[in-house]
Amino acid sequence: MAETDSMDAAEALARADGLRDAVNRRSRWLVRYQLAYGVTSFAMVLALGLFEGAAGVVVSMALWVPAIVALTVYAARQPSRTAAWRVRTA
Repeated sequence: MAETDSMDAAEALARADGLRDAVNRRSRWLVRYQLAYGVTSFAMVLALGLFEGAAGVVVSMALWVPAIVALTVYAARQPSRTAAWRVRTA
């Protein structure tokens, strides 16, 4: 009986390790997304400060709008859940 319990525990730990690795692998894109968002935000605020009046707004929006569109498309194409999850919830 104790041997069976230890085998079940070992299998559960192996499954947990596999799930942790899958989550880590599938969530790496978020770090790149957040870094790009931060750099873009910094550039936008910098442009607002360097250019006066309407020129600052035009330059910052010329940076901001394409970057946000690109980041949105990038985020939409990333895996956020497993295929099995989609099957179970559908």
